[in-house]
Amino acid sequence: MKNRTKIYFLWVLVIANLIYAETWGLNALIITLISVPLLAWKDGRLFFDKKIYHINQPENTGQWWLVAATWLTASLAVFFTASFLAVFFYFVTLIYFTAVQQPSKTSFVLGFGQTVQSFFTGVYRVFHDFGEHFKTGNLGQKKKWLIQTLMVLVPLLIVIIFFKLYQIADVNFYELTKFINLDWISWGFIFVYILLVVFLYGLYYFKPLNDVVELEKNLKNEINQNYQDKVQNFFGVKQERKLALVLFISLSALLCIYLTLDVHYLFDSFGTVKADSFYSNSIHEGIGAVIFSIVLVIILITYFFRGSLNFEQHRLVKNISRFWLLLNSLLLITTGAKNFEYVTQLGLTGKRLGVYLYLILSLVGLILTIYKITKSLSIWYLIRSSAITFIFVFSLIANINWHRFIAEYNLKYVSEQQLDLWYIYELGPDAYPALMDYHIAHNLVQTDLGIQLANNLIYERSILANRMNRLTWRSFNYADYYLAKQLNRFNIIFPNNDEGQPESNRTAYRD
Repeated sequence: MKNRTKIYFLWVLVIANLIYAETWGLNALIITLISVPLLAWKDGRLFFDKKIYHINQPENTGQWWLVAATWLTASLAVFFTASFLAVFFYFVTLIYFTAVQQPSKTSFVLGFGQTVQSFFTGVYRVFHDFGEHFKTGNLGQKKKWLIQTLMVLVPLLIVIIFFKLYQIADVNFYELTKFINLDWISWGFIFVYILLVVFLYGLYYFKPLNDVVELEKNLKNEINQNYQDKVQNFFGVKQERKLALVLFISLSALLCIYLTLDVHYLFDSFGTVKADSFYSNSIHEGIGAVIFSIVLVIILITYFFRGSLNFEQHRLVKNISRFWLLLNSLLLITTGAKNFEYVTQLGLTGKRLGVYLYLILSLVGLILTIYKITKSLSIWYLIRSSAITFIFVFSLIANINWHRFIAEYNLKYVSEQQLDLWYIYELGPDAYPALMDYHIAHNLVQTDLGIQLANNLIYERSILANRMNRLTWRSFNYADYYLAKQLNRFNIIFPNNDEGQPESNRTAYRD
């Protein structure tokens, strides 16, 4: 592709302008919206220009667009919430998106290492490739723009550096030349731009390791029908089938008994008020055992269906294993129902939301495992598909402001007897507007919590205003905008306007 080097420098210039002296917000979304079509065009992944750039599309074009959509989802999360979780998965998805720049399919596990090595080797390659332009054999008509540009920029940059140094060194020289205003030159920005040119080179010009690419190709999603290993040779396929049948039938029967008790509980005592310790023991302590059991289920299934057992004419083993997986899915549903009762009685917390997340991810794992044994696919299919699915789920949930969600849910649906106002307060500024509305509606503004809330609301409002005034539109995020709008609804004043009025007599009301 022509002019790729020019486009690279322009791309880095845009990124540097978006992130210099800023925080993450709208800039993350813009970087994604610019980078995805640019890299798609560079590597010929746009289907409508297929005949122009490539006769054949890269084999992983479908995967490429899937990962690009995941990165876009994470960038939307940064824009909407600007939370640590959102920013973290923004870079996780960026790493995977970089790895799929190679034309062959790659998993997240191996792709992560590929990105890291391309990133670091890119630091060397940028200087090496730049030096190649100066070799006599490469200086053709198309490279004259580089010589002409350097002939202007290099002397100009050196003169400006010495000019600034002489101004700093001598007061008289500064007085004589101060009419030449170079304050518009941001040396920090130039430094950041140069760093990005060096460190983004390995991401833009991705270079995978051939050995890892070959390893990835050898780890196929399909199972070889002639697969044999020492364990299988020792037992024999027939004996292994019998072992699997006995094990899966026994475990299915055991799980049926467990589920019978669970379902009986759901029908007989669901909704009745119970002690807090009951929920803690049955949910928080039990969820670890449930998740661990699901992991063991998946390990056992993938082990038994690693080879010849997939292609046996006897379908009983597969049917029993699918039945066992469906029972485990039902186990997740009953556990989710108990957690729902927990939330209904005592409200939402981060841990209770975490339980839902664990259950959803486990259910996804079971569904993928059912698909794996149905289609006779390998464990590598399960690893690859689970990784991208889990990353997408985390990128999706990062779009929600969970502190605000917990506060608004609890204040609306939890009874006053069970409502923990101090817990909501400790969720931070995102919970303050809903909590202040509750205090005003219930005439609690003069309580200890109401007074502390009012003081913190004033403080957080000033901090937020200073941050929004200091940063530009590049750092804009919806979470700060919405929070500032909500916090500004409240006037917190001294009733008598006495300067000596103690803070405990602050009054809060809504505009």
